[in-house]
Amino acid sequence: MAIAPLHGRPAPLRIGFDDGTVRPRLRAADDRLARLGTRARRERRRRFVRFVTRVAIEVAILAGIAWVAWRMWARN
Repeated sequence: MAIAPLHGRPAPLRIGFDDGTVRPRLRAADDRLARLGTRARRERRRRFVRFVTRVAIEVAILAGIAWVAWRMWARN
């Protein structure tokens, strides 16, 4: 039988042992500020262009529907 845990945070071997080591805390903001590779930049740009195109098409469709409705209402 093993004495080491198979998962979770490893327990210290000596209770009360503190070597004074300060480990850096990783935050989500660090990931967002990290430089992206070429492929990641290209993918982000492609995703952004796809989003902007989709929004522009939806706005154009809504504007067309509103224009047709306005024209039909104005005739009566």
